[in-house]
Amino acid sequence: MVTTTPLEAELLEIAGAVPDPELPVLTLQELGVV
Repeated sequence: MVTTTPLEAELLEIAGAVPDPELPVLTLQELGVV
């Protein structure tokens, strides 16, 4: 189970992107969060 911080969750909602559970880090990198 992937745990995200409230900030990450908010950024993901703003981006309109729900990361694939298998690619959470890659998705965050694409969004420039990591």
